[in-house]
Order: sequence, then C-alpha cells, then structure tokens
Amino acid sequence: MSPLVRIGLAIAGLNALCLPDAAATVPDLDALASSSARPADCAPPREQAPRVRALWDRPRRAELNLFCSELARGYAELRTNPTAALASAERAGTKMPTRAEPQVLKGRALLALERPDAAYAALHAAFGAQPQALQASEALHDYAVAAALAGDLNESRQAFRVLVPRASLFDETVREQLVYIEASNLAMTRGESGLNEAIGFLSQAQRRGLVPGLRVFAVASLALALDRQGRAEQARGVLSELEDASVVHELAEALEQADEAPAPERPANAGSPVRWSARSVPTPSPGGNPALRLVFPDGELYALSAVLAERADRELAAERWQSYLKSQACRFGPWAEHARRKLARSGARNTPVGRSGDAK
Repeated sequence: MSPLVRIGLAIAGLNALCLPDAAATVPDLDALASSSARPADCAPPREQAPRVRALWDRPRRAELNLFCSELARGYAELRTNPTAALASAERAGTKMPTRAEPQVLKGRALLALERPDAAYAALHAAFGAQPQALQASEALHDYAVAAALAGDLNESRQAFRVLVPRASLFDETVREQLVYIEASNLAMTRGESGLNEAIGFLSQAQRRGLVPGLRVFAVASLALALDRQGRAEQARGVLSELEDASVVHELAEALEQADEAPAPERPANAGSPVRWSARSVPTPSPGGNPALRLVFPDGELYALSAVLAERADRELAAERWQSYLKSQACRFGPWAEHARRKLARSGARNTPVGRSGDAK
C-alpha cells in the first residue's frame, strides 16, 4: 500500500468537514492543529494548550527543544526566506536524523527555491518513511506540485485526489483554488476516464467562489474538459461567462508568454525514456501569496490559451493548437487527436506530427 493510500485512509475522518452539507460544522481546532506540519511532541500537553496558538509553545522535553525550535523557525521563514528555512531544516535534521519532519520542511523549502527535483526527492523520502507527514494540507499540496514538476504525474494525481476533499481547510482561498485547477488539469492527463473527475473538481471551485485572478484559468480548464468530452456547446456557454472578448485575447497571449520556454525532459528512471513533466506560472491573483504558482502538465497551457482565443481570434487559436501539437502533451498525452481536429476546424494547415508527437 502506497504512502498516499495509507494517509488517505488516516485522514478519511477529516474529509467530511469539506462536504457542502457540512458547511455549518465548526472544525475541531485541536484536531486540525495536530495534523499540522509541527510534530505532536513539540507541543505541551493538551490540557495546557486550549488554543491552537499554544501548540507552538516550547516542548516539555528538553532534548526536543533545539529540534522543535529549528522546525518552528523554519516554518516561520518558509514563505519569506526559503533559504533560511532550508538551513533550519538541515539543522533540525542533524538533531534527529531519523525523523521525517526535517525532510518535509527541506522539501518544501527546496520547492519554494524552484528546485523541484530535489524537493520531490526529499518529500518522497519523508512520506515513504512516515506517511503521516502528509497530514498537513500545505505539505501535501507541495508534494503534489513537486511530483508534477519532477515528471511523476501519476504520483501527483494520487496526491491531488487525497487533497481535493480537504481543500476548503486551507487558510488561503488562493491555495484552495489552485488545488482545484491543478487537480483538474492533472486528471485530464488520464484521457477520457479523467474528464468527469476534472469537471467535478472545477465545478467545486465554482461553488466555492472563484478568485478573480484565477477565474480565467478555471473557466478555460472547464471549457477544455467539456470540449474534450464532446460537449462543445456547453464549453462555449462556459466561455461566455468571460464577458469581454478582448480581455480573453490578452489573457491568451499572457498564457503563451508564460509558456514560452520548453519544459525539461525528465527520465522516468536511469536508462528509461523521457516522461511527461509539468511547468508552473506565477499566481496572477491580486494580493495572493507570491510564492504560489499554478502548475500545469507541459503543453496544457497551449490548449487553454487556444480555447480562450477561439472566441476572439481563430488565427491565434490555430497557432496555439500548433504549439500544443509540438509539446510534450502531444508526445506523451492522450489529447493529440482532439487538438488535430480543433486545428482542422480552424482552417489552418496542420504541421505533420507522427504518432509519437515528433515532427516529421
């Protein structure tokens, strides 16, 4: 049983808090605090800590003092100074080298420093040794993102499946919306079998209220999923929610600019063929966490921008579908034929692409 499956069973009780019918339920703050990134033995006895903030008080056991202090310092610095957070993780690891918590902090700091391969290695090792390290929702999100950026889309999809039911527990609405959008685009990499799941994730995002800066990504993702499912009329109806066609055109260009550099081709294992990886773009949400970035499987941004551009500029849309057919999404993904049909309907001439996605 994989670490993600075990942690999914361990947190099943928390999932009920995320259901719409449970919106009026007040979460158990002690339970949420105990599932945070901070180890339970870094907290004083519960009877001395009626409030969640008290759980960061100095631990009773002196031998844990330095270990817990380094972790606390690292998490306090993670968002604003990930380099310092990484140093704290290293120091905590020297105090208790068999514990997984320093590896979790290390992996999250490395991800913030845009070193996804090293981040995934650290987080994967920590979660394999101690699956309960996945209980903190932000850590699980970073794990899912690191897995995608490192090229392990299957592991990323599994992590997002565990994470989505808990997304409403995030303190930040921006991160909650990122989870729905990213999970939906990862689900679509499974092909037709992932479309209902993707549409469900995006529908939940709409029910929760879309963040203005992320709304276009959510709407475009939903339209793309519906179009790939053969529901073109519904896809056009979804896009009609974006009132100003000129704004759609501008956003399509912005998406393309964010996706100019080719994603690195990553080996699945030593001596194995390359595999599909992901890329990230800055979160465009006003007032959002600058450290948060949207993650998409490579090439999918071309498809999103093509869907957006179809309303305003068919020539631009054709260019985006051409770019999609030259990306990893065509080479490794299930939607090349859909993209060819869309390109043909645009009236543009298709660039010959072999079954592997390599240009002839």
